[in-house]
Amino acid sequence: MSTKNTLNVGYGAGGYGEDGYGSPFSDELALKATTAVQDSATEAQLSLWATALDQITVTDIWTDWVVADSQTAGGVSTDTTEEAGTISLDWTEIATDVEPTFTFALPDRYVGGEYALVVSGSDGTESVTQTVTIDLGG
Repeated sequence: MSTKNTLNVGYGAGGYGEDGYGSPFSDELALKATTAVQDSATEAQLSLWATALDQITVTDIWTDWVVADSQTAGGVSTDTTEEAGTISLDWTEIATDVEPTFTFALPDRYVGGEYALVVSGSDGTESVTQTVTIDLGG
C-alpha cells in the first residue's frame, strides 16, 4: 500500500497538534489519521493514532464499502457502515497511545477519485474532528 494522506489533529499544550510538534504521548486529547490505498485500488486502509480519549468515530464511509479487517486497539467496535456509513470505537476508560486500523474492501466500480471520511475523537468532555481523504487516483 502507498500512503496517500496524513492528518494530525489535536489541541492543548504538549498535544500532537496540527503543526506536528509536541509530544505524541501527551495526556492531551490528540488524533492522527493516515490513509493508504492498495496499488490495485481494491482496498483502502485508515490507520489512526490517538491518546487521551474514550471514543473514536469515523463517518461518511460509503455504504457499499466493507470493513475487511480491523484492529481495534482494545476498543469495542460498532460497525454500521452498511446502514449508516459509520464505525465507532469505544473504550471503558480513557485510552492512551492507541493505534486502531480499518481496512476497507472497495467495489470494483471505484476506479478513481477522492473520498473524504470524517474522523472524530472525544474524551467525553472535549472533542476533535477533521476530514481525511482516501485518494484512489484516476
